[in-house]
Amino acid sequence: MKVGAVTLLLWLALSDASAQETPLQQTPHVGYDNGFYMRSQEGAHELKIGGLFIVRGRAYSGDAAERVNEVDLPLSRLELSGKLDKRFLFLFEPRFGVSSSSLDEAWVGYELAPDWTLRAGRLKVPYSQDEWQPRRWRDTIQKSLFNSFGVGDDNGVGTYFGSRWTPWQGGVAVVGGSGSSELDDGKELAARVVHRPWLETGGLFEGLHLGASATFVNGEQDLSERELTNEAAVPYATYSADARLDGLRTRAGLEFGWMYARHELHGEWTMARADLETDAQADTANVTGYTVTYSHMLSQHKKSFFGFTKDSPLATEPGFGAWQLVAHWSRIELDEGFQGSGVLTADSDPGTVQSFDLGVNWWSSAHSVLRMHAIHTLYEQPVTYAGDELSDEQALLVSWQLHF
Repeated sequence: MKVGAVTLLLWLALSDASAQETPLQQTPHVGYDNGFYMRSQEGAHELKIGGLFIVRGRAYSGDAAERVNEVDLPLSRLELSGKLDKRFLFLFEPRFGVSSSSLDEAWVGYELAPDWTLRAGRLKVPYSQDEWQPRRWRDTIQKSLFNSFGVGDDNGVGTYFGSRWTPWQGGVAVVGGSGSSELDDGKELAARVVHRPWLETGGLFEGLHLGASATFVNGEQDLSERELTNEAAVPYATYSADARLDGLRTRAGLEFGWMYARHELHGEWTMARADLETDAQADTANVTGYTVTYSHMLSQHKKSFFGFTKDSPLATEPGFGAWQLVAHWSRIELDEGFQGSGVLTADSDPGTVQSFDLGVNWWSSAHSVLRMHAIHTLYEQPVTYAGDELSDEQALLVSWQLHF
C-alpha cells in the first residue's frame, strides 16, 4: 500500500514537472543574425525578418532634358524568409514604391541536401556576379551598363547550390525569359557556376573566384518603347514602337574576383546576341559588355565575399566606421545589328558607351553605408534623347542605405 502511494505521488510529480516543461520547450529563440529571427527550440522552424532601404540623390551637369536633380527612394523592401519542418523554405521580398508595389523575389523551396535547394516562384535568375550580388553589399550605387540587357528576377523554377562558405556555388533555372515581364512565347534557360579553388587555404589567393554563366531562349518578346540606361540611372536610348525579339536570344559571361586584405578586384565579360526586328526590317544584333571594379578599404577592415568578415568588425564609435575607395569602369559595344534591325529610334544608337565611376563609401556601421560617387559617361556617337544631343555627361550620385 505504501509502495503504491509513493508510486502514485512520484507519477503525479513527474506529470506536473512534464506539464511545466512543455511550455518552456516550445518557447522559441529570438535574436538577430543578419535579420531578426524567431526560431523553434529544436531549430526545425524559423521566421526571419529583414529590410533594405535606400535614399538616393542625383545631380547632373548641363541642361539636358530628363536630367532632373532630385532625391528619390529607389528601393524600399522588406525581406521575410524562413523554414518549416527543417527542409521547406520560403522567401518573400515585397518592394514598396510611392505609387505602386512589386515583388523582387517570392518563392517556396525544398532543401534537397545541405546547400542544395529546389525553388519555384519569382527567382533571382542565375547570371553573372553583377546581377547576383546582394544589393546591400555592392560597392557601386548602380549596376553596370550591361544591366539594360541583363536578366534580373523572373518567374520560374530552379535548383541552386552552394553558399558563401562553399567552394562551389551556382544554379540552373527555367524562367519566363525577360526579367521585368514574361515572354509572349517561350521560356528561358539560365545557368551560372562559380568556383573558389582556395577558399579555406589562407594566403594570397584565398579570396579568388572564377565563374561562367549563360542563358538561352527561342521566343518572342515585345520591346516597344523600352529604354537603355547609363550608370547614372537615366536613359539615353529608346526602342522603337514596333521593336521586338523574334527568334533566338543568347547571353554568355565570364567573371573573376579577388579579395585580399583590404583590396578587392572584380571583372566581367558578357555578351548578348538576339534576333531583333521591326515591321519593316530584321537583323541579328550583338552587344558586348566589360566591367572592372577595384575597391580599397582606407581603414583597417577586411571584406569577404558578402560584406565584412567577423574577425574584423566595424568600430562602434560614432563618426568612425569603415572608409572605402571605389574605382569602376564599364563599357558596352552595340554592333550594326541594332541599326540593321531598326529597333532603336532615330539618332539613339551610341555605338559604344563607356562609364567611369570614382567614389567613396562610408560604412558607419555594419548596417548603414553612405555612398558618394562621381560618374562620367561617354557616347562614341552622339545620341539624341528628348530633343537634346548628348556626347558625354557627368553626374554626382549620393545614396544612404540602411539594411537589417
